[in-house]
Amino acid sequence: VRLPSVTTSRIAAAAVDVVSGGSARLSLTAFDELRVFPGVYLQGTGFLGFSSGDIPQTLLFSFGELVSVASPPSPNKLSASLQLEFPSAEGLPYNLFNLAMIDGQCLRVYVAGGVGWTSVGRFGTTSPSVEAGIEEEFDVSTLGGLLSLSVRVGVAVPVTGEPVPAVYVGFSL
Repeated sequence: VRLPSVTTSRIAAAAVDVVSGGSARLSLTAFDELRVFPGVYLQGTGFLGFSSGDIPQTLLFSFGELVSVASPPSPNKLSASLQLEFPSAEGLPYNLFNLAMIDGQCLRVYVAGGVGWTSVGRFGTTSPSVEAGIEEEFDVSTLGGLLSLSVRVGVAVPVTGEPVPAVYVGFSL
């Protein structure tokens, strides 16, 4: 919930996954948000993940925050993003043909990047993936508010490599 009195928020998290056989991975995440103007927020996110031993394919770090670049999963990962979030439009909530309600909306302009590597000695040998984009997120509720979901629609363009735009749509419950 966006309150006028809240000008900044921070989140930090750490996770450890241990696999039978002695393999493990450690991940650190940080998020910081600063209100620039009323309703306009500057958001930054960082992620650092390490693994030791032979971890299974399912526990490799993926690059889900990058839409236009297909970076393969990696045992070690460093990623970051910086985005500017603009206020939602007036006239909400909005009724969608009596089937659902758009309860919230926000527009984001962002730059995101990441790099993965296989071992400590190989850091810096792979090129980072960087993209810039714009997205619109809608908070939708249906069935009288029993089911709520977020819908993201956006366009991302790789900054590194060939600039081929990628249009994406995402749903999350």
